[in-house]
Amino acid sequence: MIRAMPTVMIQATRDSGIGVLWRVQMSPALSPQYALDYLRELSPAAARSALLDADGRLLAGDRELESVSDDAAIRGGERVVVRDGDLTAVASDGRDAPRALLEFDLRLAMAAVRGHC
Repeated sequence: MIRAMPTVMIQATRDSGIGVLWRVQMSPALSPQYALDYLRELSPAAARSALLDADGRLLAGDRELESVSDDAAIRGGERVVVRDGDLTAVASDGRDAPRALLEFDLRLAMAAVRGHC
């Protein structure tokens, strides 16, 4: 259970010069699954989405979107695919949102996995 410190204690600790140490270094990055959850909150049109690694293996999301190895699937308009380095983000082409907006949101999800958000 995490308990909040009273403000007076926080101020006293800060003023005394006592540092606060954490046992675990926190990563600013989100896990692939949390990044997809974040994406789905940003864009409901991305309800069906997936994150893939450099080899095209599913990291998180909809397994049906895993097969995006060829450009034919991209040009078909059924999926929005954004590749950036070793990550690929895929979403079903949401009819509710402009394609450019969905691509932007996919890039945000990939940045969240890398800790650049």
